[in-house]
Amino acid sequence: ARSPRYSLLAGETLGAVESAAGVRSVLVADGFLFAGGADGSLARHRLAPGPDFALAADKRDGSSNLMLPPHADGVVALCAPPQGGLVCSAGRDGTIRIWDACDDDREPRALYGFGGYKVWLGSLACDEDTLISDGSDNAIIRHVFDRDKERGPRGEDGGFS
Repeated sequence: ARSPRYSLLAGETLGAVESAAGVRSVLVADGFLFAGGADGSLARHRLAPGPDFALAADKRDGSSNLMLPPHADGVVALCAPPQGGLVCSAGRDGTIRIWDACDDDREPRALYGFGGYKVWLGSLACDEDTLISDGSDNAIIRHVFDRDKERGPRGEDGGFS
């Protein structure tokens, strides 16, 4: 069966993605469509090569497109740094996750997680070395990415702090 296609001009349906409660946020990065669910789920779908912007065929090995662990509440924002390789997600549960999710040869995995925000998050933005988040309390928080994993102190094993 052929995957449904999407046209930005026509607004045609791209296809159904996994989320029992509905999709809350989307991101296209590194040849994948990422869909954040209102239930806290995050799914990764391979895009078919070519200009048609179609979802690739479902996995034939029976594995899920869902990325684990899910957020405890809706995924409200997604972003990816321009150099690729990572995806960042923010949930209404007050958590941010950094995912290694842009490699078709292995399952997505959460690399880092930040919790303890006093209110739910609203949006994310990132560039090569900075992640910015905001929340319903109007606070804007900057996390700096440290590429030197040996150095610390921005995290024992490097990464966003």
